[in-house]
Order: sequence, then structure tokens, then C-alpha cells
Amino acid sequence: RRPELLMAVVRGLTGYPSVRALARAFNASHPDTPCHPSSIARIVDRVGRQAILLLELLHDRFVPDLAEIEREVVFDHFESFVGIQENAQAYGTPVGATSGWIYPIRAGSHRQATARSRRQPRVAPSPGDVKRSARACFERLTAKTRPGDRIVLTTDDHEAYGPALAETAHRDRIRHEVFPNPPSRRRGEPRDPAARERDRRMWRVDRLHML
Repeated sequence: RRPELLMAVVRGLTGYPSVRALARAFNASHPDTPCHPSSIARIVDRVGRQAILLLELLHDRFVPDLAEIEREVVFDHFESFVGIQENAQAYGTPVGATSGWIYPIRAGSHRQATARSRRQPRVAPSPGDVKRSARACFERLTAKTRPGDRIVLTTDDHEAYGPALAETAHRDRIRHEVFPNPPSRRRGEPRDPAARERDRRMWRVDRLHML
């Protein structure tokens, strides 16, 4: 109902501002029709959902079979939270190892904070949700793989990925390569060969998560 507000939010999001900053900028240029920051937050959420739907539309209609563009897809979950840290959220993010294309993302349902979780915080997504979102991502990847072709799926050693892949239709179209996350080390401490190889193979998805 307010297209000028929608377009102002879309343009403003390219600069990564806060919701309040977007509201202040819009209200300064539209003093007669101001908006509340909560309205901006709802629009940002809507724009995000529409962007994910557009990504899936582009993937389904215009991306050719994976064998025609690349053989390796790097996959990992980006973990964040909704509102408060106890509301953990995990986003499955498949990224083309050569193209950098972000294939359709799937989020696991976030762990809702309860009185018990606040007494005993566990800031981590539910393993079941990680497995479900991983399986949904794998299903969409195999849908873009022709019978007889195989793609390489590169992941870390998350405990949910193996079972999720085992339940994926057309499992035979995926060759799974696992690179365990190295143990924590002090800043400046040199990486061992296994850690360097893991970073070399998964840098595409690591860079996405840094962004």
C-alpha cells in the first residue's frame, strides 16, 4: 500500500543499515508520512522471503543440470539466532565450488526459548532441524543432476549430514567428501595440512558465512 516505503527499504538494504537507520532516513525524506521501525522490520522480512523465492525460481527455470556447469558443491550450515540467542537458527547453504552460485537455501526451524532453556542455555540449533534442512537442500541438488552423472558434495564432519544424505532420493548421484573442522587453535598458530586442505575446499561457503 506504500510502494515508496517498500522501494526505500529495498534501496537502503544495499548499504547494510540497521532497521532504525532505515526508518530515520525514510522519515527525514517523508516527514508528512512517517513510519515506525517495526514497519521497516516487517518489510525487511518480506523482502528476504521474496529474495529466497526468486533464487529458487532462477534455479529451477534457468540453471542447467549441474554436470553442465560444475561438479562440486560446497555445503555447510550458517548458525545464527532469532531475537535472542536461545532462539537458535540454522541455514543450510549450498554454494558452487567453481561458480560461486548460491543454490536454494533451507532454514531449520529455530529452537524456541523457554523458561527452562533460559535457566540452562543451549545456544545451538536442534540436530533434527539441521538434518531436515540439509536433506531439503540435497533433494534440490539431485533434482538438477541427470541420471548417470555424479556431483561432489563437500562438507565438514557435521553429524547430521551423513544421515540426511542417506535419506535423500537419488543418493547415487552424489559423491560425499568430508573434511573435518580442525580443533581450535591460538591466534597466529600455524595450521596443519589437514586444516589447510579443509579451508581450500570449503572457502566458498566460508566466505559466504563471513559476509
